[in-house]
Amino acid sequence: MDRNNCGIDKGQAGDLEGAIKDFSRAIKHDPGYAPAYINRGNAKHLLGDFKGAIEDCVHAIELDPKAAAAYNNLANAKCGLGEYGAAIKDYDTAIHLNPNDAQYYCNRGTARFGLGDYTGAVEDCSRAIELDPGYTDAYNNIGTAKDRMGDHKGALEYFTKAVEANPKLARAYSNRGLVKYKMGDKNGAIGDLNTAAELGDAGAREIIKEIKMEP
Repeated sequence: MDRNNCGIDKGQAGDLEGAIKDFSRAIKHDPGYAPAYINRGNAKHLLGDFKGAIEDCVHAIELDPKAAAAYNNLANAKCGLGEYGAAIKDYDTAIHLNPNDAQYYCNRGTARFGLGDYTGAVEDCSRAIELDPGYTDAYNNIGTAKDRMGDHKGALEYFTKAVEANPKLARAYSNRGLVKYKMGDKNGAIGDLNTAAELGDAGAREIIKEIKMEP
């Protein structure tokens, strides 16, 4: 268990390779410890090893069929492979096991978005916000879904809520800037995109150049 905790600390510090080594040591010490498989699977997912993540999560579920986090992480990995329909079924199970985790609803909303079910995405992310009113990604995701639905005013509202919840979320400023541009607010768009660039969005400055070049 100590190695598992060390792995968590390394993962939080950005050392995912080191985290995987520690989780593997924890598994070697106790092959029946499901959380170590869950955590190793999550680290593999963050490194883009979706198939490896799926293997670890499936093993965790075999050890503990009621581990909601394992189903959630399994679904995340399936989303990474573009398997949104299969992912939704696993998110459904995670939510059934733990209906009060806002992240599970937001993640399922992302999968629904991937399938083009923008209404479903809004519903899931709205439920996430009910459970966690400060959930920035949920606000941003609703804004993105509403933008795809052509509801630019609604998108603007939720991107604004996202930046209010987290003033350092670069992609929310970029998204809001693009919506403002679609609504004819060129100066407002450039202002938001400048903020996004200052916060580290590498593509924001290129978008600004394109906007300024237009008549």
